[in-house]
Amino acid sequence: MEHVHLQQLCEAYALGALDEDERRQLETHLQSGCDECTAKMAGLNRVITALGLPAEPVAPPTELKKKILQQALQAGSTAGTQISHLPFHFVRSHEGQWQTLAPGVTTKILFADTQHGRTTMLLRMSPGSQLFSHRHEGTEELFMIEGDCISQGVPLSAGDYHRAEGGSTHSVTSTENGCLMLVISPEIEMR
Repeated sequence: MEHVHLQQLCEAYALGALDEDERRQLETHLQSGCDECTAKMAGLNRVITALGLPAEPVAPPTELKKKILQQALQAGSTAGTQISHLPFHFVRSHEGQWQTLAPGVTTKILFADTQHGRTTMLLRMSPGSQLFSHRHEGTEELFMIEGDCISQGVPLSAGDYHRAEGGSTHSVTSTENGCLMLVISPEIEMR
């Protein structure tokens, strides 16, 4: 592929908008040590990160916050999860519900921190499944509990940790044998 064409792919890559073949070609080119394209990607990543900065948090009206918390308490008690204003929060392994995020990919919310806009969840991927490309509105952290996955081209296994900064875009994450991971993240938009 011509260098000029590879340079033109940089913007789409930074936005997570390349197909898998073009993404691989550009990543191979970047890994080959092209200073010009590497510098261009660094500049694009700074812009994308700046665009992805969250707005200043706005406190909801007191009555709205009380209403939402009350609904969460009611929903939590019917699901068997006890939600409390006490300084401790427990979710037993049999509590909560697994929800489908993508084919073969399920999540179980352990805690939704509405005050800080963060969610702690378990994410399970069935063998051969994929998590589609997504953009991080804030920092995402994951800890591999079991199994294997490939994230950003890096193989991960039980005990490995990965952090993605706000404004970054994950390419497709996949697993060969399946995996279970703990994820702490703001809400993500799936493409």
